[in-house]
Amino acid sequence: MLTISYAERVSPAGLAPPDIGWSGTVGDFIEDPVFGLVTGNPIRTAILMLLYTNVACDPSELRFEHGGDRRGWAGDGFGIDPRRGEQPLGSTLWLLRRQKLNPVIARKAEVEAVRALQPLVRQKIATSVKASGAIAGANDRLELAIDLTAKDGRPVFSDRFDILWKAVA
Repeated sequence: MLTISYAERVSPAGLAPPDIGWSGTVGDFIEDPVFGLVTGNPIRTAILMLLYTNVACDPSELRFEHGGDRRGWAGDGFGIDPRRGEQPLGSTLWLLRRQKLNPVIARKAEVEAVRALQPLVRQKIATSVKASGAIAGANDRLELAIDLTAKDGRPVFSDRFDILWKAVA
């Protein structure tokens, strides 16, 4: 389960890079066995993890080009305890990447981003999540504006994320 402590939430949101440790060739999130994610910018790191981790999809959502690959993280098969309210982390934004980018796909991406970021609401990092998609470039990029709001209405996080699109003729 993704856990971010209250003390970590005071770091400046949106300015620092995500917290990734590099082994020379491979980057990965750094985890402390006691405190969870080791971070200087925990909210940004959590958002990146939740948006860009490919959660398994329902078989009915697959298209021909997916070749039956439902994706998902192997740990979801044994590390999830639904009795504790746990569920797989990640998004199905990967399903949209090979579709022609248009306002309908942008709206689907917004809905999926809000769904994927709900662990931040359940963890009480924010009380609401808003995602707004805008088609940028020559229809080759979707910019997702992500806004998290606290109970008192103050912004917890606000930034844009680019999701690259392959050109579809």
